[in-house]
Amino acid sequence: MKPSSKIKIFLVDDDLMFVKSLKHLLSEERREIKTFSCGEECLKSINEQPSIIVLDYSLNNSLNGVQVLNRIKHSSPETKVIMLSGIVKPGIISDTIKYGAYDYIAKGENWLLDVQKDITTICDEIESTEQSDKDKRQVWWINGGIILVILLMYIINRLKF
Repeated sequence: MKPSSKIKIFLVDDDLMFVKSLKHLLSEERREIKTFSCGEECLKSINEQPSIIVLDYSLNNSLNGVQVLNRIKHSSPETKVIMLSGIVKPGIISDTIKYGAYDYIAKGENWLLDVQKDITTICDEIESTEQSDKDKRQVWWINGGIILVILLMYIINRLKF
């Protein structure tokens, strides 16, 4: 991701009112949020390389959330997927984690706070990594400049008679 670009987030849920409300609640300047009503739509856009996908487990289409998660992680392994579901079964939870979900959040009393917390944490990690990469590039250029000055001084010194 470019330092000045927004963090791309996909929201996938077949409940259009729910996904629009979630988009509104999560929107802020540093984020670009796209919504999808099914897993297949999300997978068609996976080449956009979203940083985060909030994915409902129970989708009214041919693929469930774990199947979509599996395909996302195959196509875009760096993407963090937060699974949302009203189903709280240990087997489903363990499958989502096994297939690479960042977190599994049950739609319940505090689900929105948990989603906001996860997204904030991931966004902060992404921005921290970007800053670290920028710092490394600056150090590289500074070190390169120092080496160039030393090399020029050496050449000038060798050319003196």
